[in-house]
Amino acid sequence: MTDHIDENEPQLTHKYALIEALLEAQKNIDNALKDSNNPFHKSTYANLESVLLTCKQAFNEQGVLIQQKSYPSDTGVIVETVFYGHGAHLSAGKVHVPAKKDDPQAYGSAYTYARRYSLSLAAGIGGKDDDGEGAMNAVRKYKFTDTTGKNIIYSTNSVKDYLKQCRDRLKDPDNVAHQSLYKTNKGNIELVSLDASGADAESFLKLQSLYK
Repeated sequence: MTDHIDENEPQLTHKYALIEALLEAQKNIDNALKDSNNPFHKSTYANLESVLLTCKQAFNEQGVLIQQKSYPSDTGVIVETVFYGHGAHLSAGKVHVPAKKDDPQAYGSAYTYARRYSLSLAAGIGGKDDDGEGAMNAVRKYKFTDTTGKNIIYSTNSVKDYLKQCRDRLKDPDNVAHQSLYKTNKGNIELVSLDASGADAESFLKLQSLYK
């Protein structure tokens, strides 16, 4: 009688070995040091460097490589944390953080946040995430600038509030100053309108038609 040979057995053996290594590494990982001040919440949180420092050595000592991959996205940033070692690899899944590419500072913050969140999730690192809400709010802010496009005169996370600002500041399509202000903020208005629904969406369409 011939024993059944599972063609996937070597792969499973390697994957189990990697899982065992990850388990041993986790035993040596404490919560990331909360050494980064958050000026918005008057508190601290673990930044990306702290998370890397906390888990990199523990995993490397078990023969595990940590790699973070980024993927293209029209709506933000996507990061995936993958563990390699012992002839196998394991992915922790992809993390998406919304961000606007025309705002380099917000986009960079979103990318750093996605990397930290993905790695913390993959490594099982706990700790209070005091900057999470602030980071998400920062990358989702709707902005209204002056005619130079450089100075923000209003920002909000509310579609309705932004629409009210448009109504107040762009009352007269025949006014040269209002036309200039609309032209500068056209891209911002179009981005907000994509998140609008119902009567708000109709109001944005009407505003855009008036300034065509």
